[in-house]
Amino acid sequence: MMHQNRIENLSIVPELTGFPGLAITGENRKIITRALNDRKAGLGLLYLQIPNLHRLYLVDGDYSGLELCDSVAEQARESFAEAFNDHECIFWQAASFDERVLIFRCPREGLLDRAKYYALFNTILSKRLEQVNPTPVAETMQVSVGFSLFSTDPPVEPDRRLLKAYCEAKQFSRSIIKKHQLPLHNEFSNILEAQALSPVFQPIISFADGKTIGWEAFTRGPKGDPLETPAVFLKFAEQADSISELDRICRTKALDKAGFLHSEQKLFLNTHPVSLRNASFSSDIFADTLHELRLNPANIVLEFSSSCNLADSAILKQMIQPYRDLGCQISIDDLGSGGDSLGLLCAVQPSYLKLNRNQVRGVESDPAKRLMVETLLKFAESIKATLIALGIETQAEFNALVSMGVHAGQGLFFAGFDNPKKTVEVSLPKSATFALAKDEGWVCANPVGNIAETGLVASPDETVRQLKSRFVESTPTYSVAIIEDSKPIGQIMSYNLDRCLAHRFGISLYYEKSVTKIMNPAPLLTEASQSVEDVARLAMARPSQEIYDDIIVTENASYAGTVSVQKLLDYLALAQLELAKGANPLTGLPGNLAIEREIDRRIKDKSASSLVYIDLDNFKVFNDTYGFKKGDSIILLTASALRSAAQQYFGPDSFIGHVGGDDFLAICSHDSAEPFGKAVIDYFKERVPEYYPEADRKAGKIHAVGRDGIRRDYSLVSLSVGIIDFQFDQPFSLEELSDRAAKVKKYAKSQEGNSCVRDRRSPLGSEEI
Repeated sequence: MMHQNRIENLSIVPELTGFPGLAITGENRKIITRALNDRKAGLGLLYLQIPNLHRLYLVDGDYSGLELCDSVAEQARESFAEAFNDHECIFWQAASFDERVLIFRCPREGLLDRAKYYALFNTILSKRLEQVNPTPVAETMQVSVGFSLFSTDPPVEPDRRLLKAYCEAKQFSRSIIKKHQLPLHNEFSNILEAQALSPVFQPIISFADGKTIGWEAFTRGPKGDPLETPAVFLKFAEQADSISELDRICRTKALDKAGFLHSEQKLFLNTHPVSLRNASFSSDIFADTLHELRLNPANIVLEFSSSCNLADSAILKQMIQPYRDLGCQISIDDLGSGGDSLGLLCAVQPSYLKLNRNQVRGVESDPAKRLMVETLLKFAESIKATLIALGIETQAEFNALVSMGVHAGQGLFFAGFDNPKKTVEVSLPKSATFALAKDEGWVCANPVGNIAETGLVASPDETVRQLKSRFVESTPTYSVAIIEDSKPIGQIMSYNLDRCLAHRFGISLYYEKSVTKIMNPAPLLTEASQSVEDVARLAMARPSQEIYDDIIVTENASYAGTVSVQKLLDYLALAQLELAKGANPLTGLPGNLAIEREIDRRIKDKSASSLVYIDLDNFKVFNDTYGFKKGDSIILLTASALRSAAQQYFGPDSFIGHVGGDDFLAICSHDSAEPFGKAVIDYFKERVPEYYPEADRKAGKIHAVGRDGIRRDYSLVSLSVGIIDFQFDQPFSLEELSDRAAKVKKYAKSQEGNSCVRDRRSPLGSEEI
């Protein structure tokens, strides 16, 4: 009897199904046969359908439709493995043009109810499809999902078990879920009744000082339960018409566990507009709750999703006014998610705006996203709102957002979700933009090869479909270099790839074509030996649509690596920071390291210039007589004189620095050197008497001990300014430059009082003798 019930063969024939798609043959038939005979494991079927696939076929042609269906199936396979790691995927099968089925093996003990499969799997699959596909494509891929378990009744013919499982899964995908039909709804109701939900808090970091300015409160279900994640239990709350009750529990739990908040810190509470209509959430009751918990309404921010229906915006404005009157503030979340949020923003006028995670992902390399962020930033500042970036996960994203001026952010890069809440403080990156590189001039001669990294590469034979898959697997990677015979021949940025595929006919036009069809054939190529500063200037000179594309680095024309623009700017900013550390701590003017690099740069660029040396006379006597504090004030006066004169006579290519002590230096054009020197003297001469006691000021001198130990009269502190010119008709050494500067300085100091002298010999390095 047992022998008769064993499955020796399995095949659903075309006559039974009406189409050949479920005809399972070969090795797959043997696998299913063995699985159905296994008493320790069950066999299940996952059903997928894209209802709108026929429309895509009629518009774009057969290839794009079939590829799209296979793409969904691949994402479903990965999502299934993620959701159910104790299940074994046996194989996929095309059941029809727009249907795919997955046969899987699962533990026979403790089989999950199919509703749990549906709740978990749909959430994970939807999230994955949204992340890896351009928005227009993702909108096309609305997927119907169904599950079924194979019958364990031996008398039923095996081929009919497969057909029955297929039909049950298909019916399940089309059924309307009602809470009394599915046990998981009962579990959700039990969680609500027991209030078995836990709050967690994620810090929000100010990009002004790196400190925690608040926390967003999130909610988690029972750990390890299918209803642990918010997206799942929120879905069931909507189906069970329990949004208000869920909102109330989450809000109460968050407030109860929030703990102490400083006067300037905020607690962001996610709030559904439906809750505002509930009597349990009246402003009076809310005020009493806050009072009992010793929380100030000024610490509370009610956060609403931008996906709120536009028709409700005016009503929402009226409903939130009582909470505003209490002192609470309003935040709009998920900005840029595609919802109709403009009307909501105008009606609500929030104090906080939160960027959608998709706007943050890859913002350092995507010009369109940067433009969107900059536009929203201007809008936020115009309504005096704080712009907060969500979902920051990488240093590059953080650096880019700080450089653009975004006010604050949150994400796993800073901290996860904790209870009790954590206060964190982060080091802010130095802001770096192309505007800084252009206006101030970078001083960084290090080779760009030092910061290049081996990036994603592809051959010209690779298809767009294959490349898209590699981009997904290599996240966060935003560019690929196309290499032929070790030499780069093109580049594809991920945002350009998505833009091509999001086109109405994008998939059918490009998916199976060579990557050369969509690559940029003329990316920015630079040799590894080229300086970071020079590469920054080249990157800045590109067309605006390419300005944030990665830079390909070569060695002897062969591919050596890739440098992102954000990394380039970060490195330059770090170089500037290091130079700033070498600045004189008293005056803040560039110090010796910056001066040396500036002279090296002019020698390298063969830039004809004048060197202006400024030295204080009688400074030591002043310092010894009146003390170091008074002496520092004279040094600061000199620095102010240089800055004032530079504003009058210097162009953008001029430089002022503080050599040390009472020695200063400027580098400028030949024409501006003498007017600059005289302006420095005029400024200093007019103000220096103010730093003396009245008696000495009237006398115009002081009686003090000099360097030789003899007491005598000394004039007021004065300036000696010496000017030498240099150019590059013929080579000269830095020693020659220093020697001539010293002689001119000595001659200037030999003159009584303030003096400005210029070396009248031919410029150093000129052809004239």
